Amino acid sequence: MNEEFSEEGLRKIAEQKVLYRSSVKIHGFIYLSVNCLMMFINIMTNPRYFWFLYPLLGWFIGFGLHFTLYSMYARGTYPKFKRVVIFIFAAYSYVMLLLWVINFNICNQVGLGIFLIDWDIFDMWAIYPTVFAGFGVLVIFLIYIIFFKVNTLEDGEPKSRKERAVDKEMQKIKKNHKLQ
Repeated sequence: MNEEFSEEGLRKIAEQKVLYRSSVKIHGFIYLSVNCLMMFINIMTNPRYFWFLYPLLGWFIGFGLHFTLYSMYARGTYPKFKRVVIFIFAAYSYVMLLLWVINFNICNQVGLGIFLIDWDIFDMWAIYPTVFAGFGVLVIFLIYIIFFKVNTLEDGEPKSRKERAVDKEMQKIKKNHKLQ
């Protein structure tokens, strides 16, 4: 599928990429600035409890997904279901990071839980959303691999399993239509 783009079409695509890239940079600058300020306030007011981690990681979910979307657009990730799988995996990863930090902080009640490991296996409530949501992400990934991943056939024509099934069904319909 070799498509030629006009000079005007290429310019429009380039303008969109520049606009999206600058919006990610602005988002990143504001994210870093505000979170550095919150970290400074936290250290000055209550250095024993790192509350700034919650807004830092909560906002990181939004920034990370914004960056993920821009990266997929800039690289021309295709087909659409592949973009969906990447986006879901990124969202899962960012949210689980936040949940585990919250889990460790709640278990220890003071400070950054990663350094004060005195928790019990039953205190690890974050394992439940990690496992169950991870199972859902795995199912979506397997659906992508089985049905939507594009394979190159002998004739060099790239087709997914779904496209091959549609072609086969079209041949059946044509065959039945000729018989009638």
